[in-house]
Amino acid sequence: MTKTRRVLALFLIMAMLTPLLYACSNSTPSTAQNYLRLWEARDYTAMYELLSASAAAKISREEFVDKYVNIYDGIGLTGLTLAAGEVSEDAFGNRTLPVNVQYQGERFGTMDLTFTLPLVEERTGWKIDWSPALIFPNLDWNEKVRATAVYGRRGEIFDKNNELIAQNIYAPTVYANPSKIGDTAVFAAALSPLIEMPAQDILKKLEGKTGQDTLVAIKIYDIGALAEETKAAVAQIPGAGVDESSLSLIRYYPFGKSACHLIGYTGVITADELEKKDPADGYTDTSIVGKSGLEAAYESVLRGKRGYQIYIEYESGGKKEILYEEPAENGQDLWLSLDIKIQQEAERLLTAQLSTGMRGSVIVMDTKTGFVEAMASYPGYDPNLFRSMDQETWDELNDPNGGRPLYNRCTSGLYAPGSTIKPFTASLALEMGKITPTFVFPQKIVNNQWTPVFNGVEWGPPPIYRYKAYSGDVNLRNALIHSDNIYFAYAALMCGEDAFNSYASRLGLGEAIEFDLGTATSQLHSDPEAGFPSARILADAGYGQGEMLITPIQMASTFAALGNDGNIPRPRVVQSYGQAGEGIADYTMTETFEPSVWKSGVVSAENLSLLVPILRAVVTEGTGRSVDVEGMGVAAKTGTAQLGMQREKLINWIIAFATEGDNHRLVCTTLETKSGEGDNERMVITRDLLKFSH
Repeated sequence: MTKTRRVLALFLIMAMLTPLLYACSNSTPSTAQNYLRLWEARDYTAMYELLSASAAAKISREEFVDKYVNIYDGIGLTGLTLAAGEVSEDAFGNRTLPVNVQYQGERFGTMDLTFTLPLVEERTGWKIDWSPALIFPNLDWNEKVRATAVYGRRGEIFDKNNELIAQNIYAPTVYANPSKIGDTAVFAAALSPLIEMPAQDILKKLEGKTGQDTLVAIKIYDIGALAEETKAAVAQIPGAGVDESSLSLIRYYPFGKSACHLIGYTGVITADELEKKDPADGYTDTSIVGKSGLEAAYESVLRGKRGYQIYIEYESGGKKEILYEEPAENGQDLWLSLDIKIQQEAERLLTAQLSTGMRGSVIVMDTKTGFVEAMASYPGYDPNLFRSMDQETWDELNDPNGGRPLYNRCTSGLYAPGSTIKPFTASLALEMGKITPTFVFPQKIVNNQWTPVFNGVEWGPPPIYRYKAYSGDVNLRNALIHSDNIYFAYAALMCGEDAFNSYASRLGLGEAIEFDLGTATSQLHSDPEAGFPSARILADAGYGQGEMLITPIQMASTFAALGNDGNIPRPRVVQSYGQAGEGIADYTMTETFEPSVWKSGVVSAENLSLLVPILRAVVTEGTGRSVDVEGMGVAAKTGTAQLGMQREKLINWIIAFATEGDNHRLVCTTLETKSGEGDNERMVITRDLLKFSH
């Protein structure tokens, strides 16, 4: 290699090793090099010493340092790198240096910016003619850089007919515009009596916002709660107004109490709830979350995903330039099988029929699909109350003597099923050959009481009771029509403990039925390990008492097997969920739920052909006469479970379903009443819902 080539190669190597940061021309003042080095090191105090006199006159050292620290920390800056270009000089001798800067941050990744570093020559040498544009190119004096979360809207909830039953809506909001307010004290004094808010509280909301051209929410009202006269009076105060379209987005339940237990409500996350959330999900201590019902069960679907924005804010407020953005993602909407019209009718009937002290629930379901059209628990509550609930209202809702309105009896109430279990006891006994359609009860009944005799030995007290005597043989048909406890106690005893346990397991007793909401666990025994403590408890289980407990939603689904080829459908109320587009036709469905079976083959086709006509006869000849609806071929079973030492409380059941035509509606009514009450009420509710249409 020649000497000339060696020199050239050495020069090239040295050039490559020279940092880009200092790739300035020989004419670049050392001030620029020092400033860039200090900037990269984030030594803001030393940077300030290189500012021009005019720049230093506009900002103090403390303000300068604070500005950099606050902005860089606020956006989450973790590092920066710089590369300088060539200095240029204007006709007046002022010089500028283009600098490419890359900001690095954990949240935003990288941000590439181009700055123009202005240099002026002063008596003491070259200085940086600094302005906020050396933090972000379009940042001006007195403007701010904001880094803030951007929240996606929570998904809304629709019924089967596209009726919104949980929605996001802007609430009426009295606001103040500080740029149009003269004396804030005078303003607060004028507004205070109109909105019934202390002037001191109004002033507190305006703190630090003097002169800003922005809208400050002063008081948020519930939908329909702000009178027109108040709106007009507020509008007369300079700087005040009412907004109903942009300021205060709230969760609103337009049907009030209707479907409250099913839909649930939302509220601010608690510290305990926040601790259990995955940090990656982006929840904060101000997040709104589902607290009960579908709002809670489908929180991960409904919740909007948080986005992030870094932007320059005008001195007067408002966004000047978005520097970085992660778009928020709206939550997904739920589409239910619920029909709000049927739901309202169910609630109207419960309210109208139940007198003081009565409680109850009703479920309307399709026997073939398990889809729920209505689910009402009485008493209920208005979920809109939870936006601004006072202690008195909270205490009323939680008063143990107030009917427990927050309690969902459909999914959480555990009741003895009473005689509604008898068709299934019959199915087991028929399956095992312990009874036949012509089998007649063989033992002695005295005064509607039976003391079992086995192997020549009497059971001993207490005997088993039936409601009343009836004409004809004590066979399967008559026993079901007249709801004879004695017959089904005998059938259970004939089947035996092991077989009854096995069949109960096939029915799902001992499990919590799968549903969109959590459900209480049903039981056959109070102690599953111990089993039946006596033959008497086994006999009682044959007619739905003893230690047997079940929720209305599970009992309704179990009974639906009689109209679904012997298969217990999995109950559902959420049919699908998806992401909204411009309109209903533009939805992208994420998941659609098809009908499915929870427990299959619990009643054979042969037994169905025998039992369903008898249940139809319960309506035409027996205890269910009041629920017959022309053209539906209603089949039903009533049930009455006695509670308390003196049997002073009753659980009144009736489950009825259509057997004719294309109507697959099932209605399950469960009432908590005193002894002697509830029979007529359960019939009216069930019949009217069977035939209800709109």
